[in-house]
Amino acid sequence: MHYRKRPQWMSPLLLASAAAFAQEPAKTAQEPPVTSAPADTVHPEDQPQTALPRETAIENPLGRTSGISGNAFGGYGELTFNAPANGPSVVDMRRFVLFFGHDFTEKLRFYSEVELEHAISSATDQGEVEVEQAYLDGLLSKKLNLRGGLILMPVGIVNVYHEPPSFNGVDRPDLDQFVIPSTWREAGVGIFGELAEGLRYQLYGVTGFNANRFSAESALREGHQEAQLAYGGDFGGVARLDYEPLLGTVFGFSAYAAMSGNTLRSTVGRVPVTLFEADARTRRGGFTARAQAAVLFIGEAAALDRAFETGTEEQKAALPVSSQARGAYLEVAYDLLRLLAPRESQSLTAFVRGEYVDTQADVPAGFDAKLEFRRYSAVAGVTRVAYTGFLLLTAPGAATLVALSIGRMGLHPSAIATYYRGGQTEMSFPKQFWQLMEVSHFHLFSVPVVVLILAHLLYATPISQRARVWLTAGTYLGAALEIGGPWAVRYLAAAFAWALLAGWALLAFGIAAIIVLSLVSMWGPQRWHDFIAAPEPDEDFDA
Repeated sequence: MHYRKRPQWMSPLLLASAAAFAQEPAKTAQEPPVTSAPADTVHPEDQPQTALPRETAIENPLGRTSGISGNAFGGYGELTFNAPANGPSVVDMRRFVLFFGHDFTEKLRFYSEVELEHAISSATDQGEVEVEQAYLDGLLSKKLNLRGGLILMPVGIVNVYHEPPSFNGVDRPDLDQFVIPSTWREAGVGIFGELAEGLRYQLYGVTGFNANRFSAESALREGHQEAQLAYGGDFGGVARLDYEPLLGTVFGFSAYAAMSGNTLRSTVGRVPVTLFEADARTRRGGFTARAQAAVLFIGEAAALDRAFETGTEEQKAALPVSSQARGAYLEVAYDLLRLLAPRESQSLTAFVRGEYVDTQADVPAGFDAKLEFRRYSAVAGVTRVAYTGFLLLTAPGAATLVALSIGRMGLHPSAIATYYRGGQTEMSFPKQFWQLMEVSHFHLFSVPVVVLILAHLLYATPISQRARVWLTAGTYLGAALEIGGPWAVRYLAAAFAWALLAGWALLAFGIAAIIVLSLVSMWGPQRWHDFIAAPEPDEDFDA
């Protein structure tokens, strides 16, 4: 099992989005004159239009919200600051996007988006300018509508809803980078609509991938053609269903299949690609959660790898392309401003996300899988100040728990056994079932949550992967013994008092160690940081 070192702390500097605005078309001379209103009267139709369908490309034309009228302009940008534990800090104007929409009639509309990445685009710079979307919609009815042009592939959550405020964290989830190659767009044509209340669909015929650019690290990501002189001999299809049984809760399923053209057709042939994806997301008050899983199948991977062995240096470096890539993640979040200012329209979201992605899940026989591309990651987000406050409050909380236990029972196993089993010498009575249940009920809810948050913080520190795993496992073991020990002492044997003592020691040591390591990692000087850092930036660890 391979754990991949993640950047230590990632903080967005700027996340800005400009609202769209529109202008009503000029009225024709044949229209009857309108009686003038007082000068201070404000008509809604004279106000800037802000209903450009950005994150609701399907919902808007189906009547969920008002559509645009006339012309609409807008944009957004993203300036990020990344401070990885094993590399230099980087400030990047990751993207600057302008979009334009126009309603030709009530039934025909156009939408486009142009993006500039990394601030500068030239032959010697890393930036690029690209058309991200450009399509026409023919709005026929709620159940059946037409779309054609350069379209975002309706696969997953982030590929369609990819604006920076629509996902948590500075970077998109690994699943949406290495299995689903977002932002993924292709030339295509198809239909969309709403079959019943809350049940929406999309179905498009699209261009395929270029298999020459498949790789071990990112599967088919570099192979999408994006309507850039795309090969027109291979086509495929993509379909998606969204079901919203309750307002704010959506379940989605996507499927994609296509043939991938390449210049190795004499030895490889056309490479079939199939992708299946399922996702769910919900929002209740300040609480949000989302989950997603995807599996990708690449046919003829063995023949493709054999061709790459005798290909260009770039193709040799891309070996081995796996027959399968897969991944999943689970994320929970809460808007902290809901606690402080319930009516505030802005948000300060604390979140945790656990993720697994493997682009080497099924490497063809004769090739060795690159385990560094089997990624496990834990991402937590909010400011360092908030986490520091949590750590500083957790420390006395854990200390009082230990002090309270020692004060009641002492540290000797016989005293602990007497406390739970009773004894004639001290006229103490055995603990009743419901007394133990009351204590366990509280600890089962509180202790695992605290350990979970601490474990996420631990995985953002630069210590070795081995140390992270053992420290996390030891802390969870201590929590299990602390919760289950009293039951074992009371109903099994007095000797289990030793297990309870071991649980206290493991839990106290684990919590204290994680608090110290996290605080040093966030605020300590560089020499402290170097002292706790792992000797290697990436380390294989079999567990």
